Amino acid sequence: MTENYDVTKLFGRKEAQQDTASLWAEAHEAAEVASRLWDSWEDDAEIRDVATGRFIDRDKLHYIDFAGEYFSVKARPSPRGRRRGNRSSQ
Repeated sequence: MTENYDVTKLFGRKEAQQDTASLWAEAHEAAEVASRLWDSWEDDAEIRDVATGRFIDRDKLHYIDFAGEYFSVKARPSPRGRRRGNRSSQ
C-alpha cells in the first residue's frame, strides 16, 4: 500500500488514490483474488502418475473470473508456485 503515485505508476495505475480507505479496499480485493487463485487448484489436483503420464486432474482446476471496484482478473490455474505447501496442513 502506498499513496506515492510515482510508485503506483510502475504497476500500471492510471490515477492516484487520495484516501487511505480506498487503498485498504483495494488491498482487500487483492487478497480476495490471491485466495481465489490459490483455491483454483483442489488439494488433490496433482496426480503425478509417471506410469500413465497423468500429472494433473484437469477436473480439479477451476478458472477465476473476478470483477471488483479496482480491478478484474480472468485467469486459468497455473502450476507456478503451487508446490509451496498445502493450505489444509496449515
